[in-house]
Amino acid sequence: MTVKITRPSIPYLEAIRRSSIFVPGQGKMQGHQIAEALDNVVQWTTSQLKAVQDSIPSPSTPASSAPATTQSSGGIWMAQPTRVVLASSVGITQNALTQILKAVVNFPASGATWCADIRYAMFAVVGANVLGTEVHDGQGNVFAVAQRNSNGSGEECITGSELSATTYAPGSQATFTLYATCNVSGTSAYPNEQISMGLTGVSFLSITPIRIA
Repeated sequence: MTVKITRPSIPYLEAIRRSSIFVPGQGKMQGHQIAEALDNVVQWTTSQLKAVQDSIPSPSTPASSAPATTQSSGGIWMAQPTRVVLASSVGITQNALTQILKAVVNFPASGATWCADIRYAMFAVVGANVLGTEVHDGQGNVFAVAQRNSNGSGEECITGSELSATTYAPGSQATFTLYATCNVSGTSAYPNEQISMGLTGVSFLSITPIRIA
């Protein structure tokens, strides 16, 4: 903000210079003395305002983000997601966890604490059975558990998502694996939607590091 104080005009000062007034405590002052006093007040006020302006610090430059990260308006940092898609069909072992997709995630070295935004979708051809999915992080933690109960054979898409309560250190690495299980044999996960409905979805696993501190 710039403050400008206008100096008194020359005719105005000349009019004062030709007059005189009585100032309590100072006695009678001639016009030229009054004009000089007003001029000094203007100069002093201007210098004081400049000193105040100079003492106000300039807005600090925001710290640059760590490589491959973006910042939301709320101050939360999100790294680029690691996303993998299913390349070919996978037969799901009956009543056992079967690995469908795996994503190796490197958490950025900045900040103090990170968590993981976990999302996935899996297309499958099923019979009259129960199909379940979940994601493990290789450190004993399980996320985004989902289950579908099919009353007949056909194609299904099972999805899941979760923001992990588990945290990860800056610069650490974790391997997230999507597993599936079914209570009967003959079920398979497929790379994409298997019936002709005009859908274009694919089976994928996506992990996005979120900096929370």
